[in-house]
Amino acid sequence: MRNAAQAMAEFRRLTIMPKVTSPTAKLPFLIALHGNGSRAKSELGYWTPATEKGWLLTLPQSTQVETPNGFSWWDRNWAVREALHHIDEVTSEHPVDSDRMVIGGFSAGAGLAIRLALGGELTARGFIAVAPALQTPEEIRSLLKANVPNQLRGYLIVGDRDQRASTLAQTAKSLFGEYGIPCELETHPNMGHSYPHTFHRSLNRALEFIMSD
Repeated sequence: MRNAAQAMAEFRRLTIMPKVTSPTAKLPFLIALHGNGSRAKSELGYWTPATEKGWLLTLPQSTQVETPNGFSWWDRNWAVREALHHIDEVTSEHPVDSDRMVIGGFSAGAGLAIRLALGGELTARGFIAVAPALQTPEEIRSLLKANVPNQLRGYLIVGDRDQRASTLAQTAKSLFGEYGIPCELETHPNMGHSYPHTFHRSLNRALEFIMSD
C-alpha cells in the first residue's frame, strides 16, 4: 500500500501572498518546511502571520510518503533537491527579493532548513528552526567548514521538555557563534516537541532578528 501511495505522490506546495503589497515591489520570501509525518496544510496556520507583515509564504510538501496523510524528509538528498525545485519555481513565478529570503521549518523540516541555509545552494538571509531534528552537531560543523554564508542569521525555538532538540539547539548555537553567525535560542518552559502556543510572537521576533543589521 505504501509503495502504491508513493507512486501516486504529487508535487505540491501552498503559496500565500502577503496581505498588503505593491504590484512592483519585490517581496520578502519565507519558506516553511513541515515536520516528518505531516504535510503542508497541517502547519500552514503557524506560518501565515508572516503574510500580515508583507512576506510571501510558501510551504513545500515532501513527496516521500510516511503515512496515508503524512510525508517526510528521510532521504536527505531527495529532500534537498525537492525543496530547491519548489523554491526555484516560486522565485520564477513571483517578484522575490533574494536579499530577504528566510527558510524555516519544524522538527525534520527545521533540520532541512538548516541544511539548506548552510549548504550553499541558495542565498538565505536566515533560518528559523523549531524543535530541530535530523541534523547532528557533526553535520552542522561539516557544513560550516565547507561554507560560511555571508550575513546569515539563525533563530532556534525549542521546549525545555524536548531534550534531544534542546541539546542539539544549544550545541548548534555555540557552533554558529564559533563561525561568526549570529544566532538566538528561544526556550519555552513546559513544552515538548511541538510549536509554542504563542508561535506567532516567536515568528515575529525571529524575522525581526534575522532582518536586523
